[in-house]
Amino acid sequence: MRAFLILLISITLAGCSGFQSNSKQEQEKPTNSAHDQTDQPEPGDSDEKPVTNDQGKTNDTPTSPTSPDSKPGQSDQKISLKDYFPSENQIKYFKGTGNEFAEEKEIVFEMQGNYLPTIVSNGGTSMLKIFKLTEKGIFLVYQQSEYYEKDVPAVTSLEKDFKEAPILTNPISEGTVINGWKIVSSNKNLLLPIGSIKKAVVLEQENQDSSISRQYWAPKYGLVKKEFYMKDSSGSEMLITSELMDTDSRK
Repeated sequence: MRAFLILLISITLAGCSGFQSNSKQEQEKPTNSAHDQTDQPEPGDSDEKPVTNDQGKTNDTPTSPTSPDSKPGQSDQKISLKDYFPSENQIKYFKGTGNEFAEEKEIVFEMQGNYLPTIVSNGGTSMLKIFKLTEKGIFLVYQQSEYYEKDVPAVTSLEKDFKEAPILTNPISEGTVINGWKIVSSNKNLLLPIGSIKKAVVLEQENQDSSISRQYWAPKYGLVKKEFYMKDSSGSEMLITSELMDTDSRK
């Protein structure tokens, strides 16, 4: 069962971009990135409160993710994608539920021209990712699994292996499909462990096994939440989430 879960999460991570790793050919451990429990309410708009137990902790009972709603009249809005690019030189900490590898740390390094290197680790593996920001949008251009260096290489040394996979491109509008991911909300308010997040763009992908993956991108932070939901033939449900819990300066 553990091996099955690790495989599912690894597939979900790879699906975050549709990008093939240029690293080792062996099966990577999960970094999801981008997730076994029972019906959990998904945080809604910023005025909604998560269900808590007597100790004040969030009730992590799983359920199928509900379709995020946008505010009326917010579709087809012109969004500055630069705002959704992660701020450089920060460390992002993610609370994980549903799987031992759902808790993550993402180190965001200094920009190298239009490129932003990051290292994502989850206790099981570590992955190097390089993002690119242009006037057209945000792209993932490189990722390497099993990356355990403390620093990142010069971007120019890896350019020969770059393959652009779009993450967010204009127009940001409900129903738009970007690299296999459908925008289901362009103005979602979230209540996360770090606090209230506004104007999140929500991307959804239905996988071949009928599982559902979601990404939530927010101004200043970039990716702030990931979900993976699956219901098997016996009716058993699995919901794995990674939610932004805190940030810190890298310097």
